[in-house]
Amino acid sequence: MKKEEVKPFKLNDVVSLKRSEVTITNFEQRDEVGTKQASDGGTFIAIQYTIKSISEEPVKISIYT
Repeated sequence: MKKEEVKPFKLNDVVSLKRSEVTITNFEQRDEVGTKQASDGGTFIAIQYTIKSISEEPVKISIYT
């Protein structure tokens, strides 16, 4: 099976999915998020994004922490 090439996205690129479009609007590296501290040598990446529904169905979002 041939490996698919992965193309990185740039800020403000619109990524079309089945029923929505996602746009990464900003990101930043952080040592902590809320009360959680990154492990030694680690970092968090905080991502800001928008989601636009492009179907008749509402967009469902689940965030796990």
